[in-house]
Amino acid sequence: MHPILSKASLREPDTERLNTMLRVALTPLQYETVVAVYLHGHPQKEVAIDRGVSPASVCQLLQRAERRVGRYLGYL
Repeated sequence: MHPILSKASLREPDTERLNTMLRVALTPLQYETVVAVYLHGHPQKEVAIDRGVSPASVCQLLQRAERRVGRYLGYL
């Protein structure tokens, strides 16, 4: 799990700010996947099965989402 998105590292007001930032920075599919994997702890394989795609597709989607968040925050 990415440390920035770690649920344990977030205080309640930070959770709302993170949610807002993710909704702005990511596509709807990226947002849903990031929330499912990073915040709810669902395995990537489970998310892939639910969506009818390969686990590699979920992994790539998460990598693109992480890059988008990094660009949005000015890190990349």
